[in-house]
Amino acid sequence: MNDIHFIAFGALDPVDNGYKSTATQLVRALSSLAKVSLFRLPKVGEGPTVALDGFDVCCADLGVPVVRVALRRELSAQRLVGAPLAAALSCLAGRRADWISALRQAGLGAGGTPIMCFGMGWDPFATAALQYFRFATFFPADSISLFERNRRTTTVLGRAKQRAAIMVAACVERRVARTAIDRVVFVSPRDAACVARISGSRRQVAVVPIGINRAEFQTSSNLPLPPRLMFSGVMDYLPNQDAVRYLVTEIFPRVETPGASLRIVGKGAAKLNHLAREGVEFIDWVPSLSDALRDGTLFICPLRMGAGAKNKVVQAMAGGLPVVGTLSSFSGFPVRPPGTFVCDTPATFATTIDRLVADRAVLQAASRAARDFVFTHCTWEASAARLLAVMGLASPQQETRLP
Repeated sequence: MNDIHFIAFGALDPVDNGYKSTATQLVRALSSLAKVSLFRLPKVGEGPTVALDGFDVCCADLGVPVVRVALRRELSAQRLVGAPLAAALSCLAGRRADWISALRQAGLGAGGTPIMCFGMGWDPFATAALQYFRFATFFPADSISLFERNRRTTTVLGRAKQRAAIMVAACVERRVARTAIDRVVFVSPRDAACVARISGSRRQVAVVPIGINRAEFQTSSNLPLPPRLMFSGVMDYLPNQDAVRYLVTEIFPRVETPGASLRIVGKGAAKLNHLAREGVEFIDWVPSLSDALRDGTLFICPLRMGAGAKNKVVQAMAGGLPVVGTLSSFSGFPVRPPGTFVCDTPATFATTIDRLVADRAVLQAASRAARDFVFTHCTWEASAARLLAVMGLASPQQETRLP
């Protein structure tokens, strides 16, 4: 069995957001195909060690050894100057050497074992030691997300800040893709193509799609009527906040189907209660997202910004919900999957929703098509096999490819 070392920066609690959940699920799937070990390092501002979190618990349950690498020092000026400047100063102060030394003392890098670094886009210590890794992951391409966010920023100062952040993100992504690193892995074809274009290097860029855990989606929605429209996501994330405002204030009021309701589910949803109106419900936490999705009829995903693949879309499809969304909502797929519908204005969203719920046969066919597609092409087992192939540890013939 192959050995793989992973490096992760900072907390990776799987309930915190979609990208951290992606890391958890990918390690879970890989642990059945390879011998996986995880090395945890603190980010700037987190102190010299990483606190125990849900990701560590998941790894322990899987038998994955977790090595919490402690650094000898942490820059005390973090709170005064902010994380980016503190990161630069701490590199000058010798923390990079401390970081590398800590990894070596922990036993990382023995032999030719592939090393994968999780979520390295903005961590200065990861990008300062690229020669130490063979593979790296950007879950989303930050330059895309920031560019789309910039288009919706109205103030001159805000746009200037966003443009500066876009330049920094693009420089980091270009630098990683041009190093001697074997592969940079993305979860979205759109993100991979963007970084390949700005770096001028396609050889180092690969795509490993996200998946679903089949055991969590054993039953499908019964598509209740009157229709209950669903949206889910972590509401601390700006693209999700924008999508909820757009959905509640511009799309849902145009839906003409009698008795239609809208349910917003996700961590931090209570913060958006000021948007509540008749027929709209906000649920801050649910014990199981798959159970919550079974109460829905359609999943509405009006995301207007953001990069990467959308966990919420794949999960809704696995739950048997047809998805009505913007083009950006389906950026994690090479082609738009069956059971999904693209809309670009509030009027087309409302018209599509009314049309689907008015024809039970069409609604059920879309539900079956969406669920079948995800269960065939978007499982974590397939993603793990694809990642091993990217690492040169498995034959590409073993992969499950998207059409």
